[in-house]
Amino acid sequence: MSATDRSRVPALLFHDVSPESAGNAPGITVSPKQFHELISCLAARGYTGISAREWLHSRNGSGVLPAKPIVITFDDAYANIAEHALPILQSQGFRATVFAVTSLIGRSNEWDTPKFRSLPLMDAEQIRAWAAAGMEFGSHSCTHPDLTKLTDSELRQEIVRSRDELASVIGAPVVSFAYPFGRHDERVRQIVSQTYELAFSIERGLVTPNTDPMLCCRTEVFPRYSPGRVGLYLRFASAAGLYDRLKRSLRPFLFPQPQTARR
Repeated sequence: MSATDRSRVPALLFHDVSPESAGNAPGITVSPKQFHELISCLAARGYTGISAREWLHSRNGSGVLPAKPIVITFDDAYANIAEHALPILQSQGFRATVFAVTSLIGRSNEWDTPKFRSLPLMDAEQIRAWAAAGMEFGSHSCTHPDLTKLTDSELRQEIVRSRDELASVIGAPVVSFAYPFGRHDERVRQIVSQTYELAFSIERGLVTPNTDPMLCCRTEVFPRYSPGRVGLYLRFASAAGLYDRLKRSLRPFLFPQPQTARR
């Protein structure tokens, strides 16, 4: 693969990885068997899993990517991934980025309850252990709110404090962020850019040297996705991303929102 091709990198998004008998979260839980099959398939096709930070270093000219890189990410930092997902990645020499809800480390997905089942989140010891093993940790805010509904003051609190809380756990700078629920607008992105070097949405597509660093794309992997289906999404990531961007640009005209005062 040429250096030009190598700069166009797909990214995957996972949430929970746990056995179906473990009381999984509907719609976001991938089984360990499915995850193992997918990662094994990617490895067999020559992919190497990298972290968001590694892609950033390459984009900035301070790092070199493997021949066929793919960014692997997890939102929420469920404790199940420490047991069922990260060891599988480690066995293939893959790295990944885990986005933690920092004020809930060692607790549960309180933003989802009581609507959905409570699931434990990684604790500080697990985060430190996997960070030491080469996995990157980024911020997913302090409490997992819809950032677009917060005042400027509340928004900065969620964004800056989460960086500081996570840095105190891992003992290293935090450079990446993922928008809770994938929700963002221009105001949110502008404030996030003052604290982080990268931020991930849930729109599909590739990350390239021309990507807005506050709008890094990812393809979310759902329980029903086979390795073959994920492979198709990776192959046509650019087209899927174009569709998502078009849909996002038309949304304000199709579904206008009333103006609200900001503080």
